[in-house]
Order: sequence, then C-alpha cells, then structure tokens
Amino acid sequence: MLDNAHMVNLNPETRANLKQWAVLHDQTIEEAAECIIKQFLQHQDFYKYPRKELEHYLCEKKVKIYRALSISGMNLGQISKRTGDKYETTKTNLEELCFAGVVVEKPYGTRIRFFSLNMDNPLTERILKILDLWYNP
Repeated sequence: MLDNAHMVNLNPETRANLKQWAVLHDQTIEEAAECIIKQFLQHQDFYKYPRKELEHYLCEKKVKIYRALSISGMNLGQISKRTGDKYETTKTNLEELCFAGVVVEKPYGTRIRFFSLNMDNPLTERILKILDLWYNP
C-alpha cells in the first residue's frame, strides 16, 4: 500500500466507470483515480478566491450589485445595466460573490444565468444590515 494513501468506497457504477477509464488509459485503478483527482484539483475555483475580510465585500461595485439584487433576482445583463458597470466587471464580481456564498447562481438552459442574494448565508445578512444602516440611518 502507498504512503499517505486514503481508502475510498465507491459505488459499483462509479467503480465500473473508473475501471473502464483505467483500462482505456492502460493504468491500474489506483493510478487512474490519482490522475482523475489531480485533474479535478487543477481546475478548482477555491484556489482562485482566498477568504476576504468583510470590508472587501463593501466596495462600491459590489454594493451596487447588492442593491440591484435586493429588489429581485436577475440575469447578468440586467445586473450590468442596473449597476451601470461593464459586463465583464459585473461578471467577475458576481463570480467572487457566488464563491463567497453571498449570491446564488441558478442556470436556465445553456446561456441564461439567474442571480439572487443568498439569504441563508450569515455574511449576506451582515452585509445587508450594514448597508441598511448606511443608507437608512
């Protein structure tokens, strides 16, 4: 057995798929699993956005997004128009907010993405309380 190895129980269907992939690539099941896990970890967004302080989420462009989404959920183009920011800037900020769990993305079909505030996240509640005090003293 390998050092630092972990045992994972796979359901029969996943194990069969892994075995088929291993045979196709002329590898053992263990080598195939290691290769797949490495590929998966290379493409994860959790390396992209480190944890930020609360102040980071209160910048002007993100505040515009919160205000737009507090009225109702909307798609990326609508948020961009409502905030007056460029589409790419809005997209980048929304991706970061989705990663933080402040905003929830719901895809509709292959092209439309609908965004709304995640009211179950404590960070969202804190941000909205601060903004409420800020705009309604």
